[in-house]
Amino acid sequence: MIQITKPSVPQKLLTDGKVETERNRQLYETGCREFELKKHIYGHQTIKKTLTTAQHQKCCFCERKTEVGDIEHLRPKNGYQPQEGEPLFKPGYYWLAYEWENLFFCCEKCNRSYKRNLFPLVDESKRAKSHLDDINAEEPLFIHPEKENPEEYIEFIGIHPKAINNNIRGRTTIKRTGIDRPFLDERRYEKYQAGKIIYQMIHSPHIDNTTKSQLQQLLNEAIQNSAEFASMIRCAMTDQFRF
Repeated sequence: MIQITKPSVPQKLLTDGKVETERNRQLYETGCREFELKKHIYGHQTIKKTLTTAQHQKCCFCERKTEVGDIEHLRPKNGYQPQEGEPLFKPGYYWLAYEWENLFFCCEKCNRSYKRNLFPLVDESKRAKSHLDDINAEEPLFIHPEKENPEEYIEFIGIHPKAINNNIRGRTTIKRTGIDRPFLDERRYEKYQAGKIIYQMIHSPHIDNTTKSQLQQLLNEAIQNSAEFASMIRCAMTDQFRF
């Protein structure tokens, strides 16, 4: 999981999204608690393309490259679960359905099988339950992929994600987004082993300098934000591929 840098807000959200947000705010104040949140706005092809480009076609959570994925609302739009196994509370964060900072590109597995409608807080009593509440009072347990650097909370020991100093936000994000699932271990293992071989060759006395330079370039590319599982390879290089 890496920090995501987004471009400016897409026009679709500034126009149609803004109108719908204002409409839903007014509906809430008349007593409405069920909202028709329009996928053709937040899921518009221009928005999805902008997000996939900004995220280098990678899931915002697991960093797996994929052409198939969803528009993920970090704060759930229709309803939220404070914890796994608890009921779905409504309304959700309806006023953030078209907010740029709440939207990400996410693989179907992370979104539909793990994250779903979960959004746990440190203190549930501080949850914003409408646009009239102060959302800045919330203390989310999920790491925000844009506003925060996930690599300050999550590291990798070999191919396995681990919360740095066992911090609760790292633990929660790893568990509830499923980035420690076995399938990802298999995918990450391939990348890790390839990187390890390259690293060992670079440090071998039997490889000429020209080849070493070419191999170093491959490793440099593997730690760029555009690379699949970049955060894992960054940790591996720091650890000198010891695991």
